[in-house]
Amino acid sequence: MATLNTCFDDFLTNIEPDPEQKNFAKEAHSTIREHLENDATIAENVIGSFLYGSYKRHTAVGDIKDIDIAILTDFDPSKEENTPAKVLAKLKKSLNEHYEDADNLEYSRKSVKVKQALPEHPDVEMTLDVLPTVVETDGDSKLLIPDKELSKWVYSHPKAHTEYTSNLNSLEKSKEMFVPLVKIFKYWWKLNSKVKKPQPKGFWIEFLVGDNFQAKDTYAELFTSVLESISNKYSNFETLSSIPELKDPGLEGEYLKISMSLDEFKKFMRIVDESLNIAKEALDLQDVVESSKKWNQIFGDQFKVIEDDESIKSYPISMAFHSFISWAVKNFPSDVEQFIEEKGFSVSPNLLKIKLNAIVTQNGNPNPTLLSEVTFFRRSANLEYYIEDNEVISTYDPVQIFWKIRNTGKYAKKLRGQIWEDDGTKIRKEQIAYIGDHYVECYVIKDNIMIARGIIFLKIPQLATFK
Repeated sequence: MATLNTCFDDFLTNIEPDPEQKNFAKEAHSTIREHLENDATIAENVIGSFLYGSYKRHTAVGDIKDIDIAILTDFDPSKEENTPAKVLAKLKKSLNEHYEDADNLEYSRKSVKVKQALPEHPDVEMTLDVLPTVVETDGDSKLLIPDKELSKWVYSHPKAHTEYTSNLNSLEKSKEMFVPLVKIFKYWWKLNSKVKKPQPKGFWIEFLVGDNFQAKDTYAELFTSVLESISNKYSNFETLSSIPELKDPGLEGEYLKISMSLDEFKKFMRIVDESLNIAKEALDLQDVVESSKKWNQIFGDQFKVIEDDESIKSYPISMAFHSFISWAVKNFPSDVEQFIEEKGFSVSPNLLKIKLNAIVTQNGNPNPTLLSEVTFFRRSANLEYYIEDNEVISTYDPVQIFWKIRNTGKYAKKLRGQIWEDDGTKIRKEQIAYIGDHYVECYVIKDNIMIARGIIFLKIPQLATFK
């Protein structure tokens, strides 16, 4: 049985780097870090090393293409022999000792890139980006990094970027849903930009998501809410004369550096708005099959469309039911009525249906009868409501089950509307003691989220029911 939640889980699995890629990445960075800490060219100035970037923050999607390594050193940046260009040259010389291929290495503005990180695995496309840093206080604080174009050392705090993402991904902040959400956004942008190396890059996307993040219960809600926040925040993007700045979480008063052009930002925002419109439509759909088709439009083939025969469709709440509830609440308020949200549970936007039924036993007919076959109730009639279709429960087990009986007659104010937890039998018993329409609801809870609901109506006629 497929649901939208399982679709998103499968989607995340599909875009996750495969285990072999992860093993290659570990092999590549482990050997080079060991070499730099022991090579005579540079080792006397090397204090240690650490990983940073999307690989370290676990926000990489697809094949792992880049691994960022920071090398901690005690170079004195004030000395002439330790200019950014000269330190990068020392680093490149040491790396050549390990790779024995000068053509395999190239300078970037602040690092040395190893283009073929695993010579013994030539088919694996993986780049190491080796960044020399200068420690001023300790390796956990902000560091000096080289800027070859500016010919000076500048501050950066890569560990703070990792901590920022880790903090947002905590159980308290996001129920560990932030990092998967970032992966979803990175994949979405790369797919929808339709270019090989889109701008903005994944690093900026990650912190843009963090800047617009609010905890939700599902990835569908999270993705939509972040898109909506971005759309609202930059609704005037077509008239902007410069790119909006994102604060650097590692350096107070500084902003993240980005090479994106204004035209590229405007393209990004147009795609945000296009995807937001589709995402809203997907969230509004009661039918999970049709909803999955909308999400597939956004995320492509890695997000699988649910087939009709493998789904349990969301419970279609009719307008008649909405009208009945509104009328009942207005005309028959209950002092004791409780609501599932008051129990600390949230409601899934992809609510599933469970089918309820009841067994009726009453005087004059001692044999139990199904509710659908009963046309007349007496005051002493006993009903046992039960879950007729247990597919949802068996699929998501273990779950919690709650019941609510809501009377809409003249006794509603004091008698009906409380929510009870199931005693383990998956049955709710009651005895008829009043006339009027009422309904019984059953809630299925998984991880503090209501994932399914069943509703059944009972009409107790006044005629011949009471003395």
